[in-house]
Amino acid sequence: MSETSTRNLWRTFIASLSFFFLIGSYYVLKPTRKPLLFTYVGKEYLHHFYNISVVVTLFAVIGYNRLVNRFSRKQLLRTLYAIVIGAFLCFALLMNSLGNQPAYDATMTTIYFFFVSLYVLFVTALFWSISHDLHKNQEAKKFYPYIFLGGQLGVIGGSKFTSTFIVGNNYELLLLIAAGGLGLTWLLIELFYIPASADDNAKPTPTGALEDFQLFLKNRYVFLLVLLWCWPLSPVQFLTNSLVG
Repeated sequence: MSETSTRNLWRTFIASLSFFFLIGSYYVLKPTRKPLLFTYVGKEYLHHFYNISVVVTLFAVIGYNRLVNRFSRKQLLRTLYAIVIGAFLCFALLMNSLGNQPAYDATMTTIYFFFVSLYVLFVTALFWSISHDLHKNQEAKKFYPYIFLGGQLGVIGGSKFTSTFIVGNNYELLLLIAAGGLGLTWLLIELFYIPASADDNAKPTPTGALEDFQLFLKNRYVFLLVLLWCWPLSPVQFLTNSLVG
C-alpha cells in the first residue's frame, strides 16, 4: 500500500470517527427539545416554534455565510466549537433552576429549543467544508460513503444511548455528554483532519451583507440544504405528524 493510500485511509477513518461524535452528540440532545417545550411553554405552542424556526434558520445560515467569508477554517472551527460547547455547559448549569419561575422557564426553554435546532447545521456545514478542502473529486467519491456511515452510526448510537441509559429527565447529564462528544470532534479535526498548510490561517476576502445574501441565493447546494433542514420544522410537516400521530 502506497503512502498516499495509507494517508487517505487514515484521514477517512478520522473523518468518519469525527462525524460519528458530531452527529451522535446531536442525537443525544434531540429528544430533549419537545419534553422541555411541552413542560415549560406548552404543547399548543409547538407549531409556532416550528414556524419561527424556519425563519431563524434562513437568517442564521446567511449570518454563518458572512462568518465563512471573514475567517479561516481553523479560526471558525475554534470559535464555533468553543461557543457551542460553552453554551452546553451553561445550559447544564441553568437547567437546575427550571421549575421555579414561569417566565424564566419559558425563556430558557425557548433559547434552548432554537439553539439545539440550529447549532448542528453549522457544525455539520463546517465539517463538510473542511472535508471538501481535503478531498479531491475522485477521493470524495471513494471515501465519502465511509464518512457518511460514521454519521449514521452516530444517529443510532446517540439515540440508543439516550433511550437506554438515561432514566428520567436528566438533561444536565445529556448536555455534558453532548459537550464531551463535540469536544472529541473538535480535537480530532484540529489535530488530525485540518491540513497544516501555510494558507490555512489566511482570511478570505470580506464581502458586504448584500453580496452575502446574493451568494446564498445563487448557491443551490446551500439553498437546498436549508430547505431540507427546514422541512422537519415546517407547518406542513407538523400537520402531517399530527394527522399520522
